[in-house]
Amino acid sequence: MVIIGQLLVLFMLILSGFILVRTGALGGRTTPAFSSLVMNFSLPCLIIVSLQRPFSAAMLGIAGKTLGVSFFVYGLSALLTVFYPGLLGLKGEKRDIHRYALIFSNCAFIGIPMVEMVMGRDYLFQLTIYNIPFNLFSFSLGAWLITRKKAGSFALSYRTFLSPCIIATLTGFILFLFSVSLPGPLYQGLKMAGDMTSPLSTLVIGMNLAGTSLRGVIGSWRPYVTSLVRIAVMPLIVALPLYLAGIRGAALVLPVLVAAMPVAASAALITSAFDGDSQESGALVFLSTLFSALSLPLAALIIYRLAGSF
Repeated sequence: MVIIGQLLVLFMLILSGFILVRTGALGGRTTPAFSSLVMNFSLPCLIIVSLQRPFSAAMLGIAGKTLGVSFFVYGLSALLTVFYPGLLGLKGEKRDIHRYALIFSNCAFIGIPMVEMVMGRDYLFQLTIYNIPFNLFSFSLGAWLITRKKAGSFALSYRTFLSPCIIATLTGFILFLFSVSLPGPLYQGLKMAGDMTSPLSTLVIGMNLAGTSLRGVIGSWRPYVTSLVRIAVMPLIVALPLYLAGIRGAALVLPVLVAAMPVAASAALITSAFDGDSQESGALVFLSTLFSALSLPLAALIIYRLAGSF
């Protein structure tokens, strides 16, 4: 019941963001600004703060195991999505958008507040490490995947792999390796900025949903299927090999919980930026987030019961 109550708080904030935009209290142009504020400022600050802990061989081992599991999960997801679009008869740009939707979950805007609520703030260290592949690939290889067949498509370069979140992760991890503690005022400033991430990110989800065309959402059955696969099937696909490998506790809970998140909001951001099929990506983000209001409480309870204490 505690988990359900915490999740209700999360979805109340999402609803608030939706209402603020739909009622005109916040203009449509504020949504990209809020998204940039989170991705380029508050989230990097949170990453650095979450990595502020004394070095130990045990924590380094946890970080290495977490990163290894994350790369395995993203590799497995990418492999499965090679065959998935053919099952739905998807072609062209829509095929690649649905592939992106299954590979990349909303591990930041919803994942961070969810992990903080369900597992506790101490586990943001593992989440930061687990999200390294997402930060590396979602706006680089992922953007290329969606736009590769369009004129003037996304161009890959080393700069595309150097997002503020990646730079913050590298900085924070170096500080962790050398047990460097930030000066008090600097730490408090970063912490205050990082604490904005959860409420701001949930508001941004609602604001993005408010900008989605409902006519576009109900136009095709395929986004419904992919949305349900994203939030219900992908967690099972992730859980099975990890469980059979003997992984338990937080090492199992975290990747399965992240896999249960809805489609990453970056799908809609990328298609909008490159004049792609933003209607299809918007439908996937909208439906999967809407369905997750029911699926996430259930998923959190099941994961907690099956995985044991962490």
